Amino acid sequence: ALLGLPFIDRRKLPFAGALLLVAFVLIQPVSKSLTTIWSPYQKLDVYASPEKNGFIVTVNNTGYMRLYDLSEQFISKNLPKLNEPRRFNQYEMPYLLKRDAETVLIVGSGGGNDVAGALRQNVKHVDAVEIDPGIFQIGLAMHPEDPYKDPRVDVHIDDARSYFKKAEGRYDVVSFGLLDSHTLSSSYNNLRLDHYVYTLESFRDAKKLLSDDGILTVVFEVHREWIGPRIHRMIRDVFGQDPLMIDIKFQPGLGWGGVMFVAGPGLPKVLENIAADPALAAYLSGNRTGFDAADVLVPTDDWPYLYLKQNSVPMTCSMILGSLL
Repeated sequence: ALLGLPFIDRRKLPFAGALLLVAFVLIQPVSKSLTTIWSPYQKLDVYASPEKNGFIVTVNNTGYMRLYDLSEQFISKNLPKLNEPRRFNQYEMPYLLKRDAETVLIVGSGGGNDVAGALRQNVKHVDAVEIDPGIFQIGLAMHPEDPYKDPRVDVHIDDARSYFKKAEGRYDVVSFGLLDSHTLSSSYNNLRLDHYVYTLESFRDAKKLLSDDGILTVVFEVHREWIGPRIHRMIRDVFGQDPLMIDIKFQPGLGWGGVMFVAGPGLPKVLENIAADPALAAYLSGNRTGFDAADVLVPTDDWPYLYLKQNSVPMTCSMILGSLL
């Protein structure tokens, strides 16, 4: 922009200069980060939460995740109005659906919110898989509930697909957290960390790790109209059943939310647990959702593009290639 100033009409220079000044002010950070970590994958900044409910983590200067304090002690003292509905957040929901869960695998454990949710529901053992050591270090040092320091938790710095191949034993719950690489790269290329997590083969690998009455849960923030049906179709093809789908709304101070897909051999028992819990049944009656998965393109390891609607070169890429030519 500065190099372009000599080519601007002199009468417009003050206006152009004002625009540049405003732009410079706008890109300055609003507050100073508490710490900055350059992980092998991205830049991570940590800020204090304005709600005083943990911390905010940004990735490459873009909002990414929060480290929530959802302990009974904090909620009862600071968020009394949310005391009852707080059980129905994405982090604890898998263990409200399957109350007898003892062993849990969480892939995309991030800063520790999903792990803390499992511990609050008194599971006996958690295998937490997180690919980014920087995010894990932030969770280990700064999560208000210290889930990664709990002796019931084993942490694995690994890719989800890699861990699926190495895992030994069976799990009562295999939980996919909000597992996406966010700003790492374009949705349209094959470099995203999450592309090979959401494929038919990935769900087949996860299914093999379930106990005889285990369940798989996937939480995903469905923004594009084909994402929900696509995940629905993959789970249905792998498990031979339509998943239970719950629209977990964003609640300030309680979690980002998203659509939770639930499937597995333990699904019939899950439905029994829902019927036996009036509060949970009432919540789900107003938050059940569904998708038309009849005709969607299913991602596979040969074509892992979850975010690409059709098997074609995106128009955006074509325009850029055209301009270069």
